[in-house]
Amino acid sequence: MIPRPRLASLPSVPAPSVVLTLLGATTLLIGLTAGIATGMDLGLPYYVTSLCLGGLVVLAVLVAARRFLPGGRFGCANGVTLARAMLICPLAGALVLAALDATLAWLFFALALVAFLLDGVDGWVARRRQECSHFGARFDMETDALFVLVLSLLVLNAGKAGPWILLSGLLRYLFVLTGLAWAPLGAPLPPSLRRKAICALQVGVLVICLAPIVPAAWSAGLAAVGLSALIASFVCDVSGLIRQAWERRRETLSRDSRWLAFGQRATWLAIVAVLGGGLTVAAAPPAQAAPARYEIDPAHFSVGFLVHHIGYADTLGMFLEGAGSFTFDEAAPAVSDIEVTIQADSVFTNHDRRDQHVKGGDFLDVDDHPEIRFVGREARPTGENTGEVTGDLTILGVTRPITLQVTKNKIGAYPFGAGPPYVVGVSVRGTVKRSEFGMTYAVENGWVGDEIELIIEFEAIRQD
Repeated sequence: MIPRPRLASLPSVPAPSVVLTLLGATTLLIGLTAGIATGMDLGLPYYVTSLCLGGLVVLAVLVAARRFLPGGRFGCANGVTLARAMLICPLAGALVLAALDATLAWLFFALALVAFLLDGVDGWVARRRQECSHFGARFDMETDALFVLVLSLLVLNAGKAGPWILLSGLLRYLFVLTGLAWAPLGAPLPPSLRRKAICALQVGVLVICLAPIVPAAWSAGLAAVGLSALIASFVCDVSGLIRQAWERRRETLSRDSRWLAFGQRATWLAIVAVLGGGLTVAAAPPAQAAPARYEIDPAHFSVGFLVHHIGYADTLGMFLEGAGSFTFDEAAPAVSDIEVTIQADSVFTNHDRRDQHVKGGDFLDVDDHPEIRFVGREARPTGENTGEVTGDLTILGVTRPITLQVTKNKIGAYPFGAGPPYVVGVSVRGTVKRSEFGMTYAVENGWVGDEIELIIEFEAIRQD
């Protein structure tokens, strides 16, 4: 009986690129903060506050990178985002200062402006270098949330707006906390250009408010406009998530339960409307389809193979550990940025001695070549739900082209509980000649077949 596949364990140490990048960021923060504190005679509290926040940021990135960073490679785009986070820390240190003279006010405005301008650079670098990932998108979003919170506190400290401005920095965290308490709001949000634009507007407005030449009355007006747009954006997101949860449950709810769910939804929308200062709450229109990143669910990832054994029968084997991701445009339809990595030493053929032989030098040589990797180069449809994917397969350090036959089985909202909101199920078939990768053991005498039939089944979760 084939045992249940094992989940890949976390790496015991972070990747070298992550460590080096974090060390560089820490050095940048220490040097920048020390220069400001010494040059402006700001004292020890400013220095300690800035470094403590920087330490928390570095620790959070280190923990998140070990779990979620694809391939363990930090990348230039994430490096830019990390640089932005390091610029935010000296800004936060200003919160412990009693007052800012004109020179300090201009200095912190300049730091905020540079951090704001870098917000567009990391996305451009990610697209240009093909470094887009769920980790990078989440890292950028959390950096923006921290930036808005620090800016709103600085605007309040400078007397440019009333205490209500703190809502700009707290909305994101209130939304997350509400999602932890109520499952429908804990679901991932679909990609939204509107959300990105309003976030940029909010940050830009707060940076402008920090400029010493902007009067307090103007700052308060600008901040109110930015906050109103931000609240409206949250209202759209909340109503969309509630409607999505309602549509998933409506078919199984009894009549009484439907009225109860309707009451919960109406109550939440009323609270949001009050929070928004009387803004009109309306259901957001359905989000238009756009390319989205999908990550293969390791709990539903089966990689099998069949190989002839002396002509008597085929031996069935599996790889029990692997990961993968791709970008899928449901409207096109089109798939791109395909990457799959299999751990070679996770091979299983239901026979211990055979498994050890397959892991050795005659076959997979897992000590010197621990990974099998596939990178897609081109995908084209062959039918309504079928297609071909051509890419590069690397085994034993040798890379060869391969074409796989792909079938899209189902795509849509997941039917169980508050689980993944959007999932695609895929079947993949293909054939590989192992001799083309230098794996020639028992090929000539026909004891072990040269052609390997691949059987791959998986479910992939949309990353929002």
